[in-house]
Amino acid sequence: MIVVPPLLLKIVGLLMVCWGCVFLLRNSYWTYRWPRKRKVGIGVCVICLVLVISIPQFVKQWRTEVRSGSAPPTASAPVPQPVSIYLGCGIDQIPIHIPPASTIHVIRLEPTILKNSSIFASTGVFQDISAPGNKPRDWPSKTEGRWMTDSEMKHSNGVPWPFAFKCTISGYSTSVVEDLVATLIVETRDGKHHGYPVYFDPLTAGESFTFYIVDVCSSGIIPIDAQWGDWATLRLLGENGKRRVPFKYQRRNWPANLMPVMGPSAFLWDGMHDCNWDSK
Repeated sequence: MIVVPPLLLKIVGLLMVCWGCVFLLRNSYWTYRWPRKRKVGIGVCVICLVLVISIPQFVKQWRTEVRSGSAPPTASAPVPQPVSIYLGCGIDQIPIHIPPASTIHVIRLEPTILKNSSIFASTGVFQDISAPGNKPRDWPSKTEGRWMTDSEMKHSNGVPWPFAFKCTISGYSTSVVEDLVATLIVETRDGKHHGYPVYFDPLTAGESFTFYIVDVCSSGIIPIDAQWGDWATLRLLGENGKRRVPFKYQRRNWPANLMPVMGPSAFLWDGMHDCNWDSK
C-alpha cells in the first residue's frame, strides 16, 4: 500500500531539499573551491529542476486534498429505527372464560373510569381479572351484577349487547416500545365522540398484548361504537424524544351487517350501568 504524505509535509521537505542544495554547494569538498557565480548558477538550476518536478504534483494534491476536502466531514444524523403499531379487535361473547391461573385485562366503557384514567395516568385504565390456580372462571359473575330479565330486554333502549371486543396490540420494532399512548374514541347515541388516552405497558420486539373492551352501560347515554384514533405517541428504548406514529387499527370478524352499532349492556353491572358521558 502506497502512503501519500500530507501536502504540508511535502512543502517542508521541498524547502529542506533546496536548503540542502545550497549547503552542499557551499561546503562540499568538490565544490567549495568553485567560483561564487558557478555555485549560484548550478544551485539555481538544481532548485528550478526540483520545483518544476514538485509544483505540478503539489497543485494536483492541493486540488484533491484541500479544495475537495476543505469542509470537514460532518457526522451523519442517526437513522431513526423503524416502528409500527398494529391493533386488531374482534367480537367476543360475555361472560369471558378465564382458564386456571390466568389473567385477562379489561377496559370498561364507563365514563367515570375513563375520565379518571385520563386525569391520573399512573392509575391506568386496565383492570386485571384473574382466575385461581385450581379452576377456571367466567367473568362477569353474580358478584359483579346480574343479567337482564326478558322483560328488561324487551323494554331496553336498543338491542341488548352481550358481547365484548377482544383486541390485540403488537409493536414491530428492533427496540422496546415504551410510553405508548393511543386514543380510545367512544361514540354515543347522542352523536358525540369522547376521546380518552390509553396508556400501554412497554412492548418488546415482536410481543403482543391482548385485552378486552367491555361496555357496562345499560341505561343513560349508551355507546354505539368504540374506535381508535389514527395516531399514537411512543418512545423507543434508548431514545430521548417521543414520536408520533400512525396507529393502524383493523376490525376482525366484525359482522357489521348484523350488528351495525353497539347496544345497551345485557349485563346490569352493580353501580355503573347508568352512564352519563357529559358529566364533569
